[in-house]
Amino acid sequence: MTLNKDLFNNRITKVSVIIITSILIVFLLLQYYSYKAEKIRLQNYQRLSAINKTKTSEILRWYKERIIEVDFMSTTQPVLSQLKKILANPSDKQASDFIIKTLTSIKVNHEYNDIVFSDTNGNVLISFDSSFKEFRAKHRKRL
Repeated sequence: MTLNKDLFNNRITKVSVIIITSILIVFLLLQYYSYKAEKIRLQNYQRLSAINKTKTSEILRWYKERIIEVDFMSTTQPVLSQLKKILANPSDKQASDFIIKTLTSIKVNHEYNDIVFSDTNGNVLISFDSSFKEFRAKHRKRL
């Protein structure tokens, strides 16, 4: 017999070829799995980054709108004069009604549950919710 025939007929050689081929296939499968896992991770990262940017811009826009509303209220003379009346006399119903009437469109347009004006002690001066009288003690610290 020739050397090639003996080599392929040899049982050890057959087992060796099978083992080497199996190792090569496993290695290639692991490389492919690693590539796919990294690709999926990158896609998810990009998706989450896009969501993060969108939500951040929405929050910043919302915050800027609230600042604009507060600036508007703080520079509108009729509102300021009525707020001064309320600070001087918290039970002034006419001034409170004027402020609530003025704020109703903001409350409706932004779907707020309530809009509250309070003094520096946390006592509620104006609120759409008549049962809301004061801030809790733990919230006063932040005011």
